[in-house]
Amino acid sequence: LNATVNIQKQEYSLSEAAQKFKPQRFIITVGINGLASWNKESFCRYYNRLIAMIQSASPTTVIYLQSVYPIAPKALEKLPKFSNQKIDTVNTWICEMASEHRISYLNTASVLKDARGNLNENFHNGDGRHLSCEGFNTMLRYVENQLMKELI
Repeated sequence: LNATVNIQKQEYSLSEAAQKFKPQRFIITVGINGLASWNKESFCRYYNRLIAMIQSASPTTVIYLQSVYPIAPKALEKLPKFSNQKIDTVNTWICEMASEHRISYLNTASVLKDARGNLNENFHNGDGRHLSCEGFNTMLRYVENQLMKELI
């Protein structure tokens, strides 16, 4: 797996980061790159490997699985293989894996969507797929609230 994370301007593989820093919590988030070509079997195999890698490197770390963010119609024009329906399907797979592994699922997509199920126009940076400051803050407030509920 070539998934990486940047910590203090240093790039680490997920297993290196988990092993070195032993975080209390680790939120796995994937973007839309590659989603159009993945089927359920290949996606779940990849995701299960991510979970196993982190659990092996840092057994006491609490893992959370985060939903894939929706995209706005503007992005759909440039990315014809994508759709929010496909993203919703992938999020269903992530939720199922969270349940199977007894891991919390963070449905951040729910607070980022507009009434039509697209990324809220105020929540992207103009390209229709990357979060704006407002979108990022909305997502972070949701995550913070969910984590606080678990601590109470």
